[in-house]
Amino acid sequence: MCNRIIHSCAHGVRGIDVPDTPWPEPSQDLLERALTGWERFAASLEEPSDD
Repeated sequence: MCNRIIHSCAHGVRGIDVPDTPWPEPSQDLLERALTGWERFAASLEEPSDD
């Protein structure tokens, strides 16, 4: 049973078809929102103490 599950999950991984068309560019609004979220996350981290 385990071998069957592993085989079905891994089947075709090396042969993934990737489209020749490039990914669409993200909008400026999306980039700004992502940056704002990243800055908010980074600001919420605590600095390590020197104890």
